[in-house]
Amino acid sequence: MEDVLPPFDSHPTTWLTLSSLLVIAIFFRFHRLWSLRNVDLLLLTGFSPALLFLRSDPVVANTWLFVLSLALLVRLLCDGLFVRRPKLDQNLNSAGLIFLTICGTVFLVFRVATLPVPNSTLKTVERSEQMRNRVDASSETAAAGPTPTILAAHVGAISDAVAVPDGTSVAASAPSRKAVIAARGLAIMAHLGTILGLLVLGHRTFSDGSLGYAMALLYLLLPCTFYQCGEVIHVLPAGLVVWAFVFWRKPVVAGVFLGLACGTLFFPIFLLPVWAAFYGRAKFVRFAAALLIVGTCLLGSLALTSADPSSFSRQVFGAIDWSVLSFRSGNAGGFWGAEMNAYRLPVFVAYVIMLVALTVWPRRKSLEHLLASSTALIIGTQFWYPQAGGVYLLWYLPLTLAVCFRPRLMQLQAVAPVLNDRAPAVGPAGRHLVKPTSTTALFR
Repeated sequence: MEDVLPPFDSHPTTWLTLSSLLVIAIFFRFHRLWSLRNVDLLLLTGFSPALLFLRSDPVVANTWLFVLSLALLVRLLCDGLFVRRPKLDQNLNSAGLIFLTICGTVFLVFRVATLPVPNSTLKTVERSEQMRNRVDASSETAAAGPTPTILAAHVGAISDAVAVPDGTSVAASAPSRKAVIAARGLAIMAHLGTILGLLVLGHRTFSDGSLGYAMALLYLLLPCTFYQCGEVIHVLPAGLVVWAFVFWRKPVVAGVFLGLACGTLFFPIFLLPVWAAFYGRAKFVRFAAALLIVGTCLLGSLALTSADPSSFSRQVFGAIDWSVLSFRSGNAGGFWGAEMNAYRLPVFVAYVIMLVALTVWPRRKSLEHLLASSTALIIGTQFWYPQAGGVYLLWYLPLTLAVCFRPRLMQLQAVAPVLNDRAPAVGPAGRHLVKPTSTTALFR
């Protein structure tokens, strides 16, 4: 940011102070101190100071993150107990929310465009370049799945024209410059897609456009977004899951977005059982078919860069560093050091039990059950994942904001529910007709 506005100081501590004051001024309910909204804000803002201590005091930082993650997980598991969801307007009107959302988006774009590009994002862009040139990359360890690689290939084609003017010979440093431009463009697209997904989710699903702007603005103001804005492989899967919730009524489209998210990182895979139980037998076939088609396309993209079948198998199975999931790993880093690895196995077993419980209960799930359960499962992966577990806040931040701001969604089910103890009206061809619910009725 200093390159764009030379006098502007964008030090992380400065942003933490200013953004925290803005978050409190806009979202804190001063006349209802013991409200659930205030508890959520304290939990979300409490993560950011811990990220600043990661370099100076990692033990304190990791312990801080794990305690807050556990508190947030308990809050999400108890989300169904809060049966009253009164409408809490923000301390700023809709025009002000829109203005600050636009300004925050501009600041985020400038920050991504001026900060050094993370190595994981650069590696993704380099693999996309190899895919475009059909170079065998089976000997390299992948930082992420094929989804960001495919998206980066399209962004890289645009960066070619930007990095190298017409009629100019390609210099030795040109490939690295193209990679940086493509990496920054991919990060900006991932953030813009996530912000747009929150806006559409508030407008279409929550029936209140101001909630969409509130979620997008809080996403932009929280310091964890500011600190990790260049990590494409962390932002992209969360944005894809948000868009799956936007199209929850269409199992095929939701399956496509979830399939792409599973092709980015591992954690969206744990959401599939809950989503399958949500759709039930009626719509599960279409949802599973979409996942299968997306998985086939992603594997086909890896086949394009494979010289032979053994090279293809190495890209699918051998390119991932499976040693990080070993419960005997001595260099896991983060909270799970060599002396703590023995405790990861019971934590993982507890996570599997939670996954099974959220899948089978409640038997008939509504959208609010699906939203809270999906967010809880993503947060739960932070407790047993060895590589700096607890630090990857962008994995679950957009969904957590949706849980915090959502109205009552019990009436939104994959199969039309029974309203007011009466059978739903049935239209032509046996289609259930659910009477539209007003915005006021969603907040009770």
